[in-house]
Amino acid sequence: MGARRNVLSIDDDAAFQKQLRLLLLQADIRLLPSAATFDQGLYFAQSLKPDVVLLDVWIDGRNALKEIPRLLESSPGSRVIVLTLYEEPEYLDMAIRLGAHGYVAKSMASEELVSAIEGGGGGDSRL
Repeated sequence: MGARRNVLSIDDDAAFQKQLRLLLLQADIRLLPSAATFDQGLYFAQSLKPDVVLLDVWIDGRNALKEIPRLLESSPGSRVIVLTLYEEPEYLDMAIRLGAHGYVAKSMASEELVSAIEGGGGGDSRL
């Protein structure tokens, strides 16, 4: 395994954020302060420059996928992985088109997510 990854999660589901923190801790991945709004997440991405940004599809009542280019512009060295409940192909297609580096369903968020964050291995939900 390479250097320890720093991950920013932008997701308004507090219970999921707790589960995510435990999962990443077990995998020796550092979860930076989590953001419950997109604007807060954009601020954290600009200031903390995480290796990976985990982004939910719907935040603040809006489609956050449309904000992927802003995330990448604010933190060019970060990889964006969409981590969501939504498994519809149109969300996956939009995420790819707008620059996401991965797409993982929350129902699969364990080994597959860790693998996507580390940039290795794969599953059907990884890009």
